Amino acid sequence: MSLSEYFETIYPSKCSPDSRYLATVKGMKTVGFSISSISLPVLIFTSYCIMRKTPESMKSVKMGLLNLNSWYIVSQVIQAIFIFPIVYFPFSAFTIIGLAEYLNIPTLIQLILSITITNAMLVSIIVLFENRSSSISFNKFCISRQKYKNFWIFSNCGSSFLVLTPPFFFLPDQEEAKIRILKTLSCPIKEFFTDQTIVKVFGKFWETYFVQASQLIYLISIVQIVFFSTCCVYYLIIFKYSNVSVTTRRLQFRVFIGVVIQSLLPVVLTHIPLMIIMGSNERKEYDQMNNNLYILSAIIHNGVASLSILLVHGSYRKFLISFFWKEKSKVIQITHCSKTINL
Repeated sequence: MSLSEYFETIYPSKCSPDSRYLATVKGMKTVGFSISSISLPVLIFTSYCIMRKTPESMKSVKMGLLNLNSWYIVSQVIQAIFIFPIVYFPFSAFTIIGLAEYLNIPTLIQLILSITITNAMLVSIIVLFENRSSSISFNKFCISRQKYKNFWIFSNCGSSFLVLTPPFFFLPDQEEAKIRILKTLSCPIKEFFTDQTIVKVFGKFWETYFVQASQLIYLISIVQIVFFSTCCVYYLIIFKYSNVSVTTRRLQFRVFIGVVIQSLLPVVLTHIPLMIIMGSNERKEYDQMNNNLYILSAIIHNGVASLSILLVHGSYRKFLISFFWKEKSKVIQITHCSKTINL
């Protein structure tokens, strides 16, 4: 039986549409594009603050912050407006409901673009911690020469790309893969049939490869972040044999803490609530709304991460607050008194 025959004969009698708003494509588009319309101004404003309002004490992380926020902007445009996927986890398949649906962009280009953006954001976070670590003048583990730093960044980006993209050059037969998915997921949303749906990997080998390759990339990234963080803590708090003043150490450590908080805050505010909501769901079978909530949390993450930069770092926070509350300037009135004395 072909995919079209299944949709025309079996699907109407066997499946009933999920009426919950966030389980529908219309609901996802409305909520997703609404989030993007709020997030994009925040993202652009954050870039302006980084370029214009970064104090001297944060010069070591200025370019790292700007680079990271720039990738947040790219991710928001590509992932939430251009591609905007509806996923069918645990299957490696998704339906495109963004603008790419109408532009006939090749599947391989869309997959590579999505992976590239995700890895670029991950590497940008690592670079931010490396910048903070290498800015400590007495750090023996700092990457001092720019050519070595460029090689290190290129190695991180290149290795992620080379490890994660091979499955995309061996995409399964889409018709056959979708029919095999229907044997387990018999009632997906109707857009699974009517819109551009892509099965990234199918079969035990490539599914296992993709999962383990992704886990390896994230593990290597976490190890690097922990290493650079350890260097910051050791050389700014524990190590005492240097000519750097206590005040300078405190300022540098404050910037480091700001980087840590701005990296963790989006996870706490977006992913943890999502896990609680999904865990409280009483449904035991496949639930499309849970998958949609996962995508929405990823879309929200960019705006929340950018807002975290504004709120965590004092100079940006003060500039943001000045738009809503301005201190009244104190006017000191001086009265001149003159006295005439007659002799």
